[in-house]
This record gives sequence, structure tokens and C-alpha cells, in this order.
Amino acid sequence: MFKPLSRHLNQSNINTISISILLTGIMATTYGFGVYLFPLILVDIKTELSISYAEIALITGISQMGYMIGSFFCSLFSSKLSSFTIICGSALLSALCLLAIALVSNMWLICILLLLLRAFSASVWVPMVEIVSQKIDFNYRSTVLSIASGGGSYGIFLNGVLCIYLIPIFGWRSIWIVAGIATLCIVLSSYLYFRNIKLPNYPSRPKKSKLETDLTPKHKLFESTTISLLIIIFLSGLVFIPFLTYLVTYLREELNFSVQFSSSIWSLIGFIGMGSGVVLGITADRIGIKNVLYFVSISTSISALLLSFTNQQSVVIISAALFAFVCSAIFGLPPAYIAKVYSPKKITTFYGIANFAMGFGMMLGNYLGGWIRSISGSFFIVYLSFAILSFLLIPLIFILPNEKAL
Repeated sequence: MFKPLSRHLNQSNINTISISILLTGIMATTYGFGVYLFPLILVDIKTELSISYAEIALITGISQMGYMIGSFFCSLFSSKLSSFTIICGSALLSALCLLAIALVSNMWLICILLLLLRAFSASVWVPMVEIVSQKIDFNYRSTVLSIASGGGSYGIFLNGVLCIYLIPIFGWRSIWIVAGIATLCIVLSSYLYFRNIKLPNYPSRPKKSKLETDLTPKHKLFESTTISLLIIIFLSGLVFIPFLTYLVTYLREELNFSVQFSSSIWSLIGFIGMGSGVVLGITADRIGIKNVLYFVSISTSISALLLSFTNQQSVVIISAALFAFVCSAIFGLPPAYIAKVYSPKKITTFYGIANFAMGFGMMLGNYLGGWIRSISGSFFIVYLSFAILSFLLIPLIFILPNEKAL
């Protein structure tokens, strides 16, 4: 009498693992290549195309508008297209943009392609939250979303490895070609899986939360939680992506580290991020997302402070390792909180707004980072600001109710 139940549990576990792997692969390509590849080879592109820091500020700032555009259009199409269709379609278009960058030499064409890559990465992430909220058991949602968000770390690791071996021989354009081909392979695998398997639906949570039963603007718990969560997501975009955007440029041009060392730091961030997303996701499922967010905020602040006041390789490695351990979690834990607290009907719309907030933070952070560097001649103020802003997340996290108590 227990065999059918055993088979059901086994199939459920297999589905969870399969979805985790595929979503992680899509994130590794759309985010790992589409978002994190450009910062790694920014110095090489800047040198070949003779781009100034003021122009870099415009390019990185404008390109991040794509994140908001992608979030907006994803919210519009979510009611007309399935989440699987949006994810596979966006990933396919990302692959084409990656291949196109290898063929262009105009700064503004590159800017447009980077904008599209950000848009498609955002339109991949939004429906992922909906899929996890419907197809993954409540107790594993933080884990799955943290693993998926850590997919960018796999891309970061591969970027560093590719940079070390391809740039000296074939130049920076070769990396975009390899990235585009890899993305096409992931898209094909995901399409075949999602097309040929039927996944069961799970309830949004075991019991209705306070936020789910009363979502009127007058409800103080909902209002304070929503506002705090949106500010946290905005500040996360303001800090975490710009931190990575200018890291290698800071190491190579200001701290005078070699291409090999800088690329190794980039790969180290990716390597640590591969496992940290899993660890922090599992931890969040056990002790609560709010408690893990405290750790993420404090760790990021310390990492940015270390980077601001040193030029020693050992301290840079410690700083990078600390940042790497929490980096992917900040993109997985707020969506996991949303998936656990809000009803599925409201997740896509709310997270579309949240993604817009994060995109605006990314755009502002990237632009201000390049602009401050162009007028001050140093990234010191930039990374010191990251430390302060990360610390300011703590009182905002305090306002959030523990999702396990709702």
C-alpha cells in the first residue's frame, strides 16, 4: 500500500531536481552571460573602442533600463502566454543578442544589445517565481529559487575561465560567441523538457497568510511589508549589480592587478556562489528568510569596506569570497519571500513591480558608479557607498514579518 505513495514522492523529488537544474541553467546563461560577462571584459572593450568612463556610465545605466522594460512587458504578457513560453522565448532571444555583440563595433549598438539582454533576463526571472510558487512544494521554494538565482554564479565562473583562455588568443569577441552557443543548447533542453512533461500544481502555502487574506492598502501589515520589501529590492539593485559591474575595472585599472588575477577573482566569485545559493536557500527554509537577509546585508557591507581600504591580494580575495557567498542569495531570497507570502494570482504582478524597482536601482547604481569614477578619478567613494547602503538594509529587514509566523 505504500508503493504508490513512494513512487509519487520520488517523482515529486525528481521534478523538483529537474526544474532546479533547468532553471539554474537558464539563469547561468541569461544572467551569467547576459548580465555579468560585459563587466568582466569591460576594460578590453573600453580599450579597443576608446570609450571614456562618462560613456561607460551612460552605457551601463541605459542598458539597465532593459531590466525595467523586461519586467513591464513580462507583466503584460503573463496573462496571455504561459510562464514556460516566456522563459524559453526570452532565453532564445538572449542567445541571439549574445551572438550579435560579437559582430558589432559601435558603442551604441552594443548598448542597445546590452539593454535587450537585461530585458530578456528580467522576463526570464519573473515567470520563474510563478513557476516555483505553483510547481514546487512550499517547503522547498526558498531552496529552489536560491539555487536558480545562483545560476548566475555558474555563468560568472565560466566567464572567468573563458576570459583567461580565450582573450589572449582569440580576443574578447570570441567569448560572446561561445556564450551564445551555450545559451542555445540550454534553451533547447528546457523547451524539450517543459513540452514533454506535465507538472502537478501545489497550493501557494499550507494555510493562508495574513497578507493573503487581507491585501487592502489599509492593512498596516501588508502596507509596511510591501513598502519595506520594495525598498530592500531597490537598494539591492543599487548595490549588488554595480558592485560587480566595476569590480574587475577597479582591480585592473586602479589597483593595478593583472588580467589573470582579476579573472581568477571573478571565477572565485562564481565558484563560491554555486554552492552558497544552495546553502543559504536551505538555511532560509529552516530559520526564515528574514534572518538570512540580515547575514547577507552585514556580509556585503564588510566586503565593500575591505575593498575600499586595501590593495593587498589576500584582502581582496577575502572580500571577494565574502561577497560571493551572499551575492546570489539577495536575488533569490526576496522572490522566495514573495512566493511564500503572497498568493499566486498576485505574485507575477507584484514581482513585476519589484523587478522594476530592482532595475531602477541597477540603472541608477551603474550610472552613478561610472559618473563618480569619472569626476573623482577613483572607485573608493563608490565602494564605500556600497558598504553604507548595505548596512542600511538592516532596519528595513527588521520591519519584515517572519514568513513562518504568518
